[in-house]
Amino acid sequence: MATPRKVFIGSDPWGRNLHKHVAELCRSLGCDTVELNAIDDDTSYHEAARRVAINVSQNAGSFGIVLCGTGMGVSMVANIFPGISCALCENTFAAEKSRVLNNANVLAMGEFITTPFVAGEIVKTFFGTEFLAGIEPALADQIKSWHKAVREMKARIFVHDWAGKSQG
Repeated sequence: MATPRKVFIGSDPWGRNLHKHVAELCRSLGCDTVELNAIDDDTSYHEAARRVAINVSQNAGSFGIVLCGTGMGVSMVANIFPGISCALCENTFAAEKSRVLNNANVLAMGEFITTPFVAGEIVKTFFGTEFLAGIEPALADQIKSWHKAVREMKARIFVHDWAGKSQG
């Protein structure tokens, strides 16, 4: 997979240093990098995740990166939104599997846990891995059916229309 054309990044104050590093890396990889909050503002983890999730869901083929202290809060919030599959990754193995098996389109990381170097390797792995890469055709069909079932389940669950409040 080529580096994504557009990447949306958001963080809370606990992820701001990693945010700076990851945004610079994404630009160096040739991504159209959109930072959805100022590095020095006090955007909450749930607002940062909401902004990224809405923008990724409205821009086909884009990716998102959400950052907070642990990555847990932003990942839980991002996954509420239709069309979003957010994976909390603390290593490259998780990043690879989140793309191969889960077709994740948003990456969550935590600054308390992930060093800038490791975060860079995770981002490169996440962007460089295709959904179902190296999977046997029969298993690939089974995985696709699981994804379809999850999408259908998510569609039946009430999701408040937060898109109307989109900022950035």
